[in-house]
Amino acid sequence: MRKVSSLVFGLGVFLFFWLVLPYHLRFHEQFQFFRFGMDYFMDSVMHPEGFSFYLGGFFTQFFLYPWAGALIIALLLVLMQRLVARISYGVPGRVAGRVPGSAHSSAPGSTPGNTFWYPLTFLPSAIVWLLLCNENYMISAVVALLLALWAVDLYQSAGKRKSRIAVFYILQPVLFFLAGGTVLIFTACFLYLEAFRRGCTDAGSTDAESTNSGSTNPESPNPGNTGSQTVCPGTTGTGNTSRWRAYALRVIPSVALVFLYPLVARLFCQYPYEKLLGGIHFYRYYYFSYPMQYIAWALAAAVPLLCRLIPSPGTGRLNRLNPAPKPDRLHRLIPAAGPGRGTRILSLVLWVLITAGTVVGLFRFAGLEKERLFGYDILVYEEEWEDVLQRAQKDPPGSTIEMVAVNLALWKTGRLETEMFHYPQQGPEGLMLPFRRDFVTPLMMSEVYLHLGMVNSAQRNAYDAMEAIPDFQKSARCYKRLAQTNIINGHYLVARSYLEQLSKTLFYRKWAHETVQYLGNDERPEDEEHIAEHPLYGRIRRIRYRDEMLFSPQGLNAMLDVLYRDNRENTMAYAYMLAYTLLAKDLERFADYITLEYPAGSDKPLPVPYQEALVLYWVQNHSSLEGIPWNISGDIRKKLNDFTAAYQQFAGGRPERALKKDFGKTYWYYVFFTKI
Repeated sequence: MRKVSSLVFGLGVFLFFWLVLPYHLRFHEQFQFFRFGMDYFMDSVMHPEGFSFYLGGFFTQFFLYPWAGALIIALLLVLMQRLVARISYGVPGRVAGRVPGSAHSSAPGSTPGNTFWYPLTFLPSAIVWLLLCNENYMISAVVALLLALWAVDLYQSAGKRKSRIAVFYILQPVLFFLAGGTVLIFTACFLYLEAFRRGCTDAGSTDAESTNSGSTNPESPNPGNTGSQTVCPGTTGTGNTSRWRAYALRVIPSVALVFLYPLVARLFCQYPYEKLLGGIHFYRYYYFSYPMQYIAWALAAAVPLLCRLIPSPGTGRLNRLNPAPKPDRLHRLIPAAGPGRGTRILSLVLWVLITAGTVVGLFRFAGLEKERLFGYDILVYEEEWEDVLQRAQKDPPGSTIEMVAVNLALWKTGRLETEMFHYPQQGPEGLMLPFRRDFVTPLMMSEVYLHLGMVNSAQRNAYDAMEAIPDFQKSARCYKRLAQTNIINGHYLVARSYLEQLSKTLFYRKWAHETVQYLGNDERPEDEEHIAEHPLYGRIRRIRYRDEMLFSPQGLNAMLDVLYRDNRENTMAYAYMLAYTLLAKDLERFADYITLEYPAGSDKPLPVPYQEALVLYWVQNHSSLEGIPWNISGDIRKKLNDFTAAYQQFAGGRPERALKKDFGKTYWYYVFFTKI
């Protein structure tokens, strides 16, 4: 039953991240740059917590495929739960001639946990599941927590007192170096596990002399039966004091050392003390703390303690040392409590409460709005234009960065000029975002600038995005874009340096090896003809700026004008220039630009939004459409009259609601009812 519950839990984690938050996993992958090679390995691990960071990056590279990322997270969380359960219920071993795994077998000298509380072993994993819904909580934090639990299990399996103590004091500094602040969990578990062992097993008698009768195996068919508790012979007050003194001598150095390690580490690496103890690579925003992660730490240490201390319902006994003079007789006189009906009901209630709490937490922390934004970004990066538009039709964009993705997809599918106002436009920023000091927005604008032919702007945004990553990591996606822009600009040596780093990765190696062929080698020069024929490099080279010019965020419209006039083949620049003026409600400039491709008196058919903008521009300066120099269809003329009549009819109330049904997809509706 216990193994089945772990399997169900793992399946739930897998399906959640694969089906509900797949783009959260892709978000993680694109802001790390794991490379194979000794240089990267040594650079990663030669500081406290470095091994967790390295291993976390190794796992994160597989998030390029959401199903693989979901599977990895599921396995990690199930392993965490199993380790907590193993710590809570002791380690099977040979005790006093008994067969390992038998009903009387348990960890020597230990007090195994009460299996009634087995559902509690899922709590640390459930909390980490919720934490991973935050896109900035790193996989290295999960790895570090697992290393700490594994160290506890290793210590608990060490056997007799001297072996256990030796193992602990060897593992403690090693764990701090490998997993950083999670050494606190290891030390906390050591304190109470030694407290449970401080009785007769460490007071002169052997470990084998103190055992537990009754089944304590959480996999047993009778889990409610914890059996009689550990009982030790009566001792005098002096003996009890000496045992506590011995306990203090064993554990007090561990508490002092755990706070001393960061001080020593600061002599060799420039990290703040609180980061060395609280986690360097556990949260993406290095300068900010993430207190919720410490809930998982506390539960990982506390759950085994609770399972050992709290009695099962109906027994009324705490797991403690019982100073009875004749333990064998008491074992016979006090029968083990069986799993009554009430106990089973309460156990079921505990399962339900933990499950319900996890589900409610997932609804609260899932971050579906961010998932939608990440989805738009990844679909644009992979040039899945139809998928972008299908997503927009199903769930309309709610932010300017999402609208940027939709408008780019409209252009790439040939629908920007005709269907732009079928979507909830949000002003010029929904077409071309201004620069923002973050590491997400510049990536989206890098895609737009590259397709427009503004190569240097695409390169600058990719570089700025990578340098703005809060935990100072590099990005494989940014390296790929920087290699592309340098190839287009003819900076082949720079491009080669980026490709060499990409060739050290698992999933970008093939692309890097294929791309480097364009750059030639010592025996063969660059293949300029081949580059010119490339569908991306060749096209962007033809439509980019011919002369250097200064980028101006306030003059994007003018920059698009120059880009188009430099190369009339760049129809995207022209369409974006017109769209920018429409979204800015600058009809005067729109009427000026429209004549570049649709001169007055031309029979060339105008897209419907352009006709709507031109008739609105005309009636603002004339009493009727008489004499308008552009080819305006009869349907547009009639629709303008209907819109004007409906607007006047509802002018005293809220006309936008009444007009949305018939005119919500017109440029007129955008002009009158959208604030920019």
